[in-house]
Amino acid sequence: MSNLESRVEHLERDVSEIKVTLARIEGKLDNCVTWKAAFGGLAVLLAGLAGIAWWVVQQILTPLLQAAGAA
Repeated sequence: MSNLESRVEHLERDVSEIKVTLARIEGKLDNCVTWKAAFGGLAVLLAGLAGIAWWVVQQILTPLLQAAGAA
């Protein structure tokens, strides 16, 4: 019976060490960027760049092409 008690104490110590290790890992994972967040950020960035490109075409390139066609 004493052997069983010592084995249980050893298991309880191991479980507490595992809990500490898991808590550390969870803390590190909280700071990681997920693929979903990275893809969302990239989509917003690309949409902004597309808007800038459209503005450049409308404000600068279209008048230049019209002037070249009239000449």
